[in-house]
Amino acid sequence: MDGYRPAPRLCGEKSAPLNVETIPWIGCFYLAPGHNSTGTFIGHKVDIGVDVDGVGQFIVDGAAIEYTRKSTKTTSGTNIPYVGTVGGSGISICNDGERSSCPSLISVISSNEDKTILFSVAECLPPDFRTCVLTKANWDYKISHADELNAERKASQIAMTPIPPGPFVSWPEDIKNTAVISLMRRCNFISVMAMGNFQGPKETGTEMLQSLMLACIDHQMPDDWPNHDEVRTAIQQHFDAARQVVPNLPNPFEVMSHLPPG
Repeated sequence: MDGYRPAPRLCGEKSAPLNVETIPWIGCFYLAPGHNSTGTFIGHKVDIGVDVDGVGQFIVDGAAIEYTRKSTKTTSGTNIPYVGTVGGSGISICNDGERSSCPSLISVISSNEDKTILFSVAECLPPDFRTCVLTKANWDYKISHADELNAERKASQIAMTPIPPGPFVSWPEDIKNTAVISLMRRCNFISVMAMGNFQGPKETGTEMLQSLMLACIDHQMPDDWPNHDEVRTAIQQHFDAARQVVPNLPNPFEVMSHLPPG
């Protein structure tokens, strides 16, 4: 190794090593012309080099990576099925030819006037490998908070799941349990937008927001949903509390009536 050079903030450190023999498992590093670095990522041998003209080259399992042109573009974007592209000048090392899960991303951060290249290695977290980090500190944080992150991911997935068609009685039990949670997240966003430029006391805004969110849920749930009466009573209570302070507030049932049912 030939010392260190200043690195941009995204690398997580003020400097990055120059001409390392082994590719770091995560983080940034420089290579100067005529140097190369090797490493193994999910069982695949990776060799990164910089030629005398300052051009980077990736070799994976003995094959030089070629970026396929538009006329001959492959699914992966390269000549190797399990190696994808990153930013047009980097590579992703994937678990399969479908590239449905790619734990390692190697990117070119910058090509410099002295013909050195700054590379970065990002690692992506299981199980879906969609959240990727560039520093060990971020990796350690994500791993230590994995349960919280998985819970957030699961909640997001629930929120994005549309409720099924048909009467409530025909829904699968697991959907019955998650439908309101899904609609609450969606309807909260819709209600915030519906509030527009509301100007009034914070407490009044909170009451109106609650009435709008519940009206949104009530409108989209099937007619045979057993909680309609209870929810409509709560809507009216929140609305009455809000309009005692701001009398000209719009009726939440009318505001949400434009939404498609279900």
